[in-house]
Amino acid sequence: MKSFVTAAFAGVVSAFSSTELLYMNYIAKFGKTVNSVEEFAKRVNYFDMTNQFIEEHNSSNSTWTAGHNQFSDWSRAEYKKMLGKRPSEHEHKNYKIFPETNAGEINWVTKGAVTPVKD
Repeated sequence: MKSFVTAAFAGVVSAFSSTELLYMNYIAKFGKTVNSVEEFAKRVNYFDMTNQFIEEHNSSNSTWTAGHNQFSDWSRAEYKKMLGKRPSEHEHKNYKIFPETNAGEINWVTKGAVTPVKD
């Protein structure tokens, strides 16, 4: 019975490419979930591109070493969207001027000067 289980497991493992196995280890390390076969294929592709960059960079004589992080399976567009909008140099900014006060404590969130803590 043990040999059957071992043979079955070996058959399942051999059905995955080395990149897919590396990606599954990555998923386990960072506690990620993938909800469909299509998403898995897409994420493996992004992960593979990142992994190739890391391997090429680390084989060079650079002064720093690259490695995987929680964003290694994201597209460049997803990552840039997460970073937020960067205003252009030509964009006009409207500054809000607040009156000076001698109050001991000011809640700048309620005054509209800052936003509440997000993450």
